[in-house]
Amino acid sequence: MHGFRRQQNPFPEEHLQNVVFGLRVDGEGRRAVLDEAVERSLRSAAIFDEVKDRLHKSALELRAGQRQRLCIARAIATRPEVLRWMSLAPRSTRSRRRGSRT
Repeated sequence: MHGFRRQQNPFPEEHLQNVVFGLRVDGEGRRAVLDEAVERSLRSAAIFDEVKDRLHKSALELRAGQRQRLCIARAIATRPEVLRWMSLAPRSTRSRRRGSRT
């Protein structure tokens, strides 16, 4: 499948709100906890230095690689035990590379 490209899907909100989404869903509302989680997650996803001065800008303004790292930051903000990562290659392509059948 040529030209297949998976897009990262940050929420159409500011960077900060993208990262704290899962924590808010879990009921966390303490500002200090949310602020710490934002910085920790953005640093872990290697995007903090690029967005630290633009935390209140729309995530849709980011380039594709930055969007991907923002989505990673959002995923790890809640400190999950397991994080499932989808490959960027379609399943049929991965299977062909390994020489196995789907």
